Amino acid sequence: MSKPNLDTSALPRFNEIKAEHTVPTLKELIAEHRRMLADLLQPGAPRDFDSLVPALEEMSHELSRAWSPV
Repeated sequence: MSKPNLDTSALPRFNEIKAEHTVPTLKELIAEHRRMLADLLQPGAPRDFDSLVPALEEMSHELSRAWSPV
């Protein structure tokens, strides 16, 4: 299935986004972000601004880009 919601290379492709894309795309993205968060919070991983905040902001941006056109 095409996932135009995840294309962040330009403006959202509104004409290609269909209702049936929404739930599977968001589930996939949230699952990916959970894996990334688990990696960031591994025991012994650095827990400072530079190691956490940019990654969290990027995840937030990706989720916003996928959800906002909906």
